[in-house]
Amino acid sequence: MAEHLPNDQYDVIISSTGLVQSLLAGALCRVEKKVLHLDMNDRYGGQQSTLNLEEFHQFISRGQHSTDQSNHEKKEGATSLTYQDAYKILHFDYKKKTTTQEDTSEQNTFRRSDLPNDMDEALVSQSRRFAIDLTSQLLFSNGEIVQLLISSAVGRYLEFKCIDAIMVYVPEQIKKGQKPPETLNYRFEKVPLTKGDIMKNTFVSLPEKSYLVKFITSCMDYESQPEFQKYQNEPFIEYLRAKNLSPLLCSFIIYAIAMLQDEKSVNARDGMSRVKLFISSLGRYGSTPFLYPLFGSAELNQAFCRVAAVYGATYVLRRGVENVVHDVNENVTGIECTQGQLLKCSSGFVLDRDYCASNVVVSECNSIVRQVLISDSALFDPNQITGKENSLGCAVVAYIPPGSFGNDQKYCVTVMQVDQTSSCAPKGKFLISLQIKRDQGDSDEQVLSLLKTISTRLFESKNIVFDDVVAYQAVYRQLIRSGNCGLPAFENLFVCDDADGSLDYGYLVSRAKNVFEKLTKGQDFEFLPKMPNPDGEDDQRVDETSRLLGLGLEEQSAKLDQEEVVESKDETNEQITEEQETKQD
Repeated sequence: MAEHLPNDQYDVIISSTGLVQSLLAGALCRVEKKVLHLDMNDRYGGQQSTLNLEEFHQFISRGQHSTDQSNHEKKEGATSLTYQDAYKILHFDYKKKTTTQEDTSEQNTFRRSDLPNDMDEALVSQSRRFAIDLTSQLLFSNGEIVQLLISSAVGRYLEFKCIDAIMVYVPEQIKKGQKPPETLNYRFEKVPLTKGDIMKNTFVSLPEKSYLVKFITSCMDYESQPEFQKYQNEPFIEYLRAKNLSPLLCSFIIYAIAMLQDEKSVNARDGMSRVKLFISSLGRYGSTPFLYPLFGSAELNQAFCRVAAVYGATYVLRRGVENVVHDVNENVTGIECTQGQLLKCSSGFVLDRDYCASNVVVSECNSIVRQVLISDSALFDPNQITGKENSLGCAVVAYIPPGSFGNDQKYCVTVMQVDQTSSCAPKGKFLISLQIKRDQGDSDEQVLSLLKTISTRLFESKNIVFDDVVAYQAVYRQLIRSGNCGLPAFENLFVCDDADGSLDYGYLVSRAKNVFEKLTKGQDFEFLPKMPNPDGEDDQRVDETSRLLGLGLEEQSAKLDQEEVVESKDETNEQITEEQETKQD
């Protein structure tokens, strides 16, 4: 049995190390709140966890589970909890060993791994070099999370890579006078993001280029336009059509820029807000508006947890929650953890959505179905994406609009490819994920079949046989739950909703700030103020955004030092010249 914590009195107790909880822990500790941060897993990240292959296979092979705590002794003034897993495993498979590998592995008495004994040795030997996200997410370069990383200086704990390209799956254009084929041929096209890209693009017609440039130019002040005022509460697609945009351009904007699941899911006001964020993030750090953390998304969570730990938070992994303890006024006063210890909190308790009241049956809800592939071949050729020969790799996000693979595809499929350049896979391996929303009325078998069909046909379009190159694949479903999970409406109990499948982090930051304000009610505290540099004063010569990305700091400093040497030499030469002129006079 685990040891009891030496201190049982805290300001705030937080369950799970998801991003909202990690943000809260860091922000509360920065204003000198005493925080206890628990996680029933043996890793950081919650639903934003990043796992190596061995950890990921353990997650996949365990199946769905829940910890039924309803038989625990019910105590007066306490509400019992049950842990309900958000994931359901639908399918997994992996490449088996060859005969030669079997003979070799039998001689290797030092093979220490929880991976299956019949798994391809090439995967086993490099297991720890994979970084597989349970939930794929990206950062807008001008988004709220990046601004927070800069303003708080938490960015110094992280490094990022710019996404190299954004692709969209579209039907091949039919030339004027050409007879339409019986079935349309589809292919991925790179989304033109700048005026130069638009003009060079051969897939978009000349009139379309003109309309697209005009639309992008108008995005930054769309609120003042009379046409927008007329359509702001109408479906976004109607507003785009009113701007005389072709179906091809509408597809680009709805799925690749606004990143919507379908064309009628938001109104014009929300759609244009997303487009404006996309446009304002362009060119800030690279050719696309997206950043991706090296070593996976969970690096963000760990960075904020590190801040909390530096400023006094207590972290305990492999420890969950059994009961929520409250007083007669319906205020949470503490929790009882899975080791039976009563831990008190004076300000509030933040609970993960994986917990619910023990008498509540989790109802069917919408979810995200995700397919993860480890491939020996890239779906998007790094040389073509980067325009460089012998490119080491690339990071790509791509969108497949609804209906591209038949009527069963009701929502957009998001495809991501990362590799060694993102520190997510060993050399020669590619990590590819496909993700689609699943309505509560859809069957798992239907969505599973759809994703398998899409991934197989995408490889076939590159003249690659799926089974020849895919060494590992897994498909799982993740619930999107919200609400207080059957618990009483305690004023100081805050339940974090599941990750909703969105690619960006904006809604998570907003949620964390909202809970922070309630936990520090009546106190004028800044959310995550800037941390001092532990190494002394910041080098003001290197801009903070480059520091955030970890891009070429040594090179920048060396260059600046060299410039100072040159300037010093110039000043010295000027002084010598003046002295010589004075002597001559």
